[in-house]
Amino acid sequence: MPQTLFEKIWDAHLVATRLDGRELIYIDRHVLHELHAPHAFESLEKQGRPVRRPDLTFSMQDHTVSTRPGRTDTSNPDGAPFLRAMREGSRRNGIRVFDLGDPEQGISHVVAPELGMVLQALLTRFPTAMLPPWAGLARSRSAAAPPSSRISSPRK
Repeated sequence: MPQTLFEKIWDAHLVATRLDGRELIYIDRHVLHELHAPHAFESLEKQGRPVRRPDLTFSMQDHTVSTRPGRTDTSNPDGAPFLRAMREGSRRNGIRVFDLGDPEQGISHVVAPELGMVLQALLTRFPTAMLPPWAGLARSRSAAAPPSSRISSPRK
């Protein structure tokens, strides 16, 4: 039986099927933001695990930054600790940071496709439940699953 485009992409990224039927898939790109990345960096450190592909992982300061011109870390004082933690975790892990003052910094869901981080047939992971329209293919597979959960196969 012919496969749909979705099935072809999914199968190309399938790493393993667990005994409980859930599937582990390879994610081609990770686009991080400062609200969730510091927790992920801390978790990896505690486990003694490195970021597997820092060259395919990108950090975008976009959730706690002020929208005012001339913004700095202190423009939104509540966000400053997140910005600093993102910089430090990214530096330790060799990940490029799109920081305040970087002309390519912006809203991750907008900037990622503009800069080629998101490409056709690649799976890109953002640590958020809010996904842009171009993520519909990936989102349809896990619509009922919270973003922190593993994706389950609908083939059951």
